[in-house]
Amino acid sequence: MADSPESVAKSSVALIFQSGVDEAEKAIRSCDEKSPMLDCAMCFVKFVKCILTWDAEVMDEADVFIKEVEQRCTTAAKSAQGLAQTLHLRIVSADCDLLRALICFARQALASYVKGGVLLRSASKMYAAVESDMQKLAPNHSDVEAACSMGFGIVNVAISLLPEKVLGLMRIVGFQGDRAIGLKSLEIVLHSSDFRTPFAMLLMLAYHVVVRPVLGIDVKDGLSDPIDKAMAIIDRSQSVVPDAPLFEYFTGRVAFLSRNLDKALECFNSAAGRGATQKELRQLCRYEIAFINLLHLRWQEVADILVELSSNSPWSPGVYTYFSAVALAAVGQREESQKRLQSVPDLIKQGSATFEKLILHKVTAFTRQPLTTDTARMELLLMAYMSNYLRWCSPGQCRVIIEYLESNESSLGGGPYFSAGSALVCGAAFVQLEEANSAEPWLRKVLAHAKDCVDSGDSHIPAHATMQLASVYELRGEIAKARNALEKAKSLYTGYDLESQVQLKVKARLENLPS
Repeated sequence: MADSPESVAKSSVALIFQSGVDEAEKAIRSCDEKSPMLDCAMCFVKFVKCILTWDAEVMDEADVFIKEVEQRCTTAAKSAQGLAQTLHLRIVSADCDLLRALICFARQALASYVKGGVLLRSASKMYAAVESDMQKLAPNHSDVEAACSMGFGIVNVAISLLPEKVLGLMRIVGFQGDRAIGLKSLEIVLHSSDFRTPFAMLLMLAYHVVVRPVLGIDVKDGLSDPIDKAMAIIDRSQSVVPDAPLFEYFTGRVAFLSRNLDKALECFNSAAGRGATQKELRQLCRYEIAFINLLHLRWQEVADILVELSSNSPWSPGVYTYFSAVALAAVGQREESQKRLQSVPDLIKQGSATFEKLILHKVTAFTRQPLTTDTARMELLLMAYMSNYLRWCSPGQCRVIIEYLESNESSLGGGPYFSAGSALVCGAAFVQLEEANSAEPWLRKVLAHAKDCVDSGDSHIPAHATMQLASVYELRGEIAKARNALEKAKSLYTGYDLESQVQLKVKARLENLPS
């Protein structure tokens, strides 16, 4: 007897975490009996591929597929037989709008945030309608309850993380989110038997070990709470999807946030090895390993990994080619670096995410003024800062980075951008050491180059320096000055590539400041 769509949905979802996205897709396609539940499972599979690869084309393909599923289910719901079938179809439609909204947010452009907000509101309305109609059903519809809980949970958390500009538009139409309520709703799904449970685990882990540390959300007294939350979910995962390499990746992230870089490397290497056939997971782990090596100033190891990723990864070719070009310049291979930089524009699609637009801007600058070994190494360290890796350095490693930058300051050259970038990394490292008096002169040096950075299209440098200056004030207990600096970071620098990300960080920091 053939497996039911419900059992295939559950087993295929487990395959994502144990064997990879491709195996999960094969399992769903191999099922003879088609159903909205299998379509929904496939939508979640494609969404996971989006967040593992962060590739614009993967996002485009997923969005088209999910939209088609949503349209089919919306049409089918109008002629469905019975309320239970109708609700299941409407749940899938709501899930589709929700996933499309999250894909929009992943693109990190203002227009995408607005489109995502519209889709999020549509999903929220559908979940609310289903929850209301569900009261008319007999008991034992736990799958519908789990789907609504997950939907409401993600909607509330996602709204709370949107940039202030988008939130303002949503408030006008009466649409708001409560992060605490959202997290409680997701907790309910963690203890259900629905096929969505592993996805809830994945999203909550991403929230606790990626989003919270990056934005500084609810992290006033260190990271113990996010780490504890993440480990509890990882422990729970063993009974849902046992021995899954993807969850070992998250164990590595927890070790990294605990500043145990050796343990993190061990986990990432193990996950990459165990998931050798999972291209997405291996790429993710190798990327983390490259940046941990970067924090140890192991330039050759960084170059080797980034060149490997640029050669083997089918996703984000422009991003990885750019990374490899900078890394090669950092080990003296300037001719090969320039060749790679020149190829980057052809590898990045028009209308790409803001980070890729920033890369195109840098390619233009570095083609005009080729990177030296010293300026390339500074650029790599600036990338580590911008990607929030520097923030989790151990105190000893922070001092190694500071000593390296101080010893190379006089010979760095390259103009105001490189001087400002080097000073920003140095100031931020001193902030991590909680040495406010040492950090401030470096950050003031960045701001002395603010006009040059703005004129060259690098406003993200002084904006970040202003945020770091707020941290200096906070360390001294000067909360009013810290608040004022954060407001300046938000309002003084506008219209640059990473503005949305800076706005989100400022928003979180303002929420965390003592009143």
